[in-house]
Amino acid sequence: MKKLKVGSCLWLQALLSALLPVFYFCSFSVSRQGDAVAAKVSFNLFLFLGLVLLAMLAAAALRRRQEKCDEYARRALQTADSLCFRAALVFLSVILLPALLLSTLFAPAPVTTYAVIGFGKLMVSGIFALFLLRAALFSWIDRKGLVR
Repeated sequence: MKKLKVGSCLWLQALLSALLPVFYFCSFSVSRQGDAVAAKVSFNLFLFLGLVLLAMLAAAALRRRQEKCDEYARRALQTADSLCFRAALVFLSVILLPALLLSTLFAPAPVTTYAVIGFGKLMVSGIFALFLLRAALFSWIDRKGLVR
């Protein structure tokens, strides 16, 4: 059985993190009828179970086939994780500050339903983007040899 490299595992994790936005975008929608805004939650059990099964199978495959991290890969992964953590803090502050302002200023208004689902879509898309950024940063650091 061939071992997967750390970079390949990170790209596979980023691909698996795409399941979260797919599920969220398929489950929640907003429609406007005149001045009224209606949120629609269409929880598809078969889609949810299929995505969970796919994620469990991929996680099991990753657990079995992942090679051990050497010291260089561990440092490169720590560097990529710290940069992604900083990017996540900036991203969350940019997304959550307007969400908090909208929820407190326009609490009874129907615009909050639309905004909550919109901000939720931004959040899950941001999580996916952070996993992609993490894999790309690790690959770049590993290829360039930027770890001290």
